[in-house]
Amino acid sequence: MVSGEVDWNIDLAPAIVDGDGMKVVAAKPGSDAPADDEFLVTQMRGKKSKKTATLPVGTRMSVDATYVRQVARDFLECHRVQEADVEALVTACSGNADADDSWRNATCILEAAGLELVAENDPALWDAPTVVDADELEEALASALTRNSQLPGRGRFRMDRADQEALLTPMLRAKDGLHLALVTSREAVRIILQFAEMVMAGQLKSEYFTLLAVYPSRENDPGVMLLREVSETLRSISAAHLEIEGKRRRLAIQGVEKLDLSSVFFQALGRHLSGQPGQEEIARNIHQLLGDLETITAKLIDAHLPYARRFASRYAEEGEDLEDVFQVAFTGLQKATRRFDPERETPFSLYATAWMRQTISRWRSDERSMIRIPVHRHSDLSALDDAMDRLSKLLGRTPTSAELAADREWSESQVEKLLSVPRVQVEWEEIGHDWGSVPPPQEAYIDQVQTADVIAEALSELDPRQADILRKRFGFDSGVEMTLEEVGQIYGVTRERIRQIEAKALRFLSNAARVRRLRALVGM
Repeated sequence: MVSGEVDWNIDLAPAIVDGDGMKVVAAKPGSDAPADDEFLVTQMRGKKSKKTATLPVGTRMSVDATYVRQVARDFLECHRVQEADVEALVTACSGNADADDSWRNATCILEAAGLELVAENDPALWDAPTVVDADELEEALASALTRNSQLPGRGRFRMDRADQEALLTPMLRAKDGLHLALVTSREAVRIILQFAEMVMAGQLKSEYFTLLAVYPSRENDPGVMLLREVSETLRSISAAHLEIEGKRRRLAIQGVEKLDLSSVFFQALGRHLSGQPGQEEIARNIHQLLGDLETITAKLIDAHLPYARRFASRYAEEGEDLEDVFQVAFTGLQKATRRFDPERETPFSLYATAWMRQTISRWRSDERSMIRIPVHRHSDLSALDDAMDRLSKLLGRTPTSAELAADREWSESQVEKLLSVPRVQVEWEEIGHDWGSVPPPQEAYIDQVQTADVIAEALSELDPRQADILRKRFGFDSGVEMTLEEVGQIYGVTRERIRQIEAKALRFLSNAARVRRLRALVGM
């Protein structure tokens, strides 16, 4: 090379470097690393490790859907399950799941379905009833054995006014048929009046008769007033000893519809009528109409689940679990199907939106506030405020309780009770982070210790896993409530499985004798 000239023939061969310094190493084909780990092999990044990287994976499970479908149908046909059948079901699963966990999950699903688990050749109730069908059992078993939960309402909501009419018309027709069957049976009307009297007298819990909120101990309670009004209408119609038809029939049907009778009452009514001479046909008719109504209503709700989920996702606030909001919205959707009145000419989707919004707002008020004004008191307090302002301007001073009572036509005791209601809702977040550092008074401390003892006593009757799940869900130990999803991640199961365990534990603890004993511990 001549001095001063540039040699452009550059040597591109790799330079030889002695020692264990950095080298350019490419990935070799046919590596021993598994396919899932190939992306972890370092290429063109210097020295390659001799150790094969391991891809961290969670529990992976699968099972043949056709097999699960057949097993579910066989279980329901036999009305019981042998231990060998569950063992075969668990063995059919592939993946790296723990067999004991799969066994427990499957048996809990079967137990919840009302199927008895027995040993081989063990006598059992072959005709034991169950409340689930094959499709429901198949879905539950597949979810438990694959941890692949099918959350409701995930599809797209496609429904126009004609589609809604196609769902609403048979539901309304079935509802009218059921109410007509009730009012045309004098024995059914007599039982309705008897239950209404027992609820108004405080002798029967309202949920055993109606889905309305009824508080007999409260003065001028709207629920009690409605029961009294409908009872008077039905009693006057029944006392006429005439055929219930025409205008009298319409009034009776409207009255029964206002009662919003619960399924528990319908079951009790069916049992009573089926045992009365000459009432068997009416009992069968009511049972058939009730089944048709529930089936049609379920179709309407299922069709609107995507709408409820979309509403929940848009209406959820920061920090709220979307599934919790969806569950509350679903409750509002159920109420909308029961209360929908086509004569108002309001689209069902708009009507359901109002119910879902109201239900979520009430849920937030219940969940967040330390001191909450009950919903049924808001209208009374608003009327009392109006009377207070009007009389203050008229009299030039603050009106007395007697003057307010005379203006509103209430009793003086009711006015004083309303005046004593706290008017400011204190949010938990407004207390500040120093709440836990403030030493409680001696009385409050004793209450805390006593409450902790009662909780410990109650949880001691559960198995360790049930007790731990309740502690985490309600924050008994840490003070922080965990969602179903968070607890499920800890135990490596689905949120649906955690919900089932929680529900079973709460049913166990709500036994009447157990509740009385726990109340005795706190002197109630």
